[in-house]
This record gives sequence, structure tokens and C-alpha cells, in this order.
Amino acid sequence: MRLNERQLEITRLIQRLKQLDVNDLAGQFNTSAVTIRKDLDILQQKGLLMRTHGGAVLAEDMEQTILIGQKLGSMVDAKDAIAATALDLVFDCETVALDSGSTCLTLARLLKKSNITIITNSLLIANELADRESGSVLLLGGTWRKEASCYIGPMTLESLEHMNPDLAFLGASGFTATTGFTCQHSVIGQIKTALIERSQRKFILADSSKYNQRAFTTFALPGDVDGLIVDDGLSRQGFDEMRETGLHIITARTKSAE
Repeated sequence: MRLNERQLEITRLIQRLKQLDVNDLAGQFNTSAVTIRKDLDILQQKGLLMRTHGGAVLAEDMEQTILIGQKLGSMVDAKDAIAATALDLVFDCETVALDSGSTCLTLARLLKKSNITIITNSLLIANELADRESGSVLLLGGTWRKEASCYIGPMTLESLEHMNPDLAFLGASGFTATTGFTCQHSVIGQIKTALIERSQRKFILADSSKYNQRAFTTFALPGDVDGLIVDDGLSRQGFDEMRETGLHIITARTKSAE
């Protein structure tokens, strides 16, 4: 469904103001609060904002958004090393959840010969695994997000309520000892948090360039996950700061370090 002019203007407003009030919007557009709430519900389903009591907040800072295609071409050696290390953790598993991160896509390529069930909201990962001779893929539906080539929103979260993965791997746009693991989109962050809550074991896959970076929203603190798999480019300071939180850190050795 295409957005009407009022909904498009609300989208522009929340990008500028970061948060909006239902009653203020009703007065500005000379319409009822009920109509505005319906508009906000539609925009939330599209991942453009997050509903709050009496209004909405920005779901994503568009100026900081990096397309999935750009991510795939960065830190390739580090992602290869991280994925290979993560593969060693896939044992005695029937179901593994992979989120829409670019490092998870790298890991998916290494799982093509496995017979486990993969749960993902990423169309890229589903396509990568589509021609496997054994195993299955559960692609979570929802609202299509072109920038990340994945599905998000209430339908995705509802699907996860009935699943209990043995193991989950999740990407991150940034991580620090104080802000934890962050991503650029609040609705995607909700999916990451849900995967962490539903999975028996959960690990963050993040290359060393993400250290000391703070993205738009925190989806997990160090104590919420079983560990971080990061390449050997992480500084000693970064390693020590993250380890002091009690986080288990697994260092992936890159080819350049061999």
C-alpha cells in the first residue's frame, strides 16, 4: 500500500524532529487523533517509526544508514575469519537462527552442506541456501526492507514467538562496553532482541571496525549473549574493555595474521 501525502509528511517530520505527538499531529493536519494513530500504525508496519504511548519516535537515522550491498564489500577477510570460527560452534544443533547481518550471510555460505534448519529474516541468506541438498530454511515474513534485504515488523516478531532456536548468530553495527551491541534500525533491533531471548545459545558476529561505534539503538548488553566473535584486528584496549564486562570473546584469526 502506497503512503498518502499526510503519511509522507509525517515521515519527513519524524526524520527532522525524532519524536512526534498524536495530538500535535491531529491539530497540524486538522484531522482526528484516531486517524493519526492509524497513520502511525501503518508507518510502524513499514519500519519507518516506532509507536509510543501517545505518539511515535524515529526508528532509524537515515543519514547513517548503510546499504547491505556496501556492507558486503567491507572487511571481507575479517568476516571470512569470523564466519569460519562461528562454524565451529554449530554442533549438536537442529535449528540455527541467522539475522540479516552481512557477516551472517558469509556464515550461511559455509552452512550450505549442513542438514540443519536455518531460521532467518534475510532474503539474501534464504536465496544462498535455496539449493541445499538437505536441511531446510524457514524464511520469516513481514514488511520488506530494501536497504537490508530482509523482512521486519510485527509479523516477523509474531513468527519468532513460536520458535526456539538452538543457536543464534547476530550482526551488530557497533559495540562498546557501555552501550553494548547496537544497530541502525529500532525495528531490526527488536528482531535481534527477540532472537536472543528465544535462542538457547547466542553469539554476536562483529568485525573489529565496529568497536567503539555507537549506532542508533541498543539491542543487547554484553550479559545478554554467550559471546562475541571478532577478528584479530580488535585493539588490546577494546579486548580488555569488553572482557571486563564479563563477555566471553572468541578471536578469529585472519589470513593476514597467519
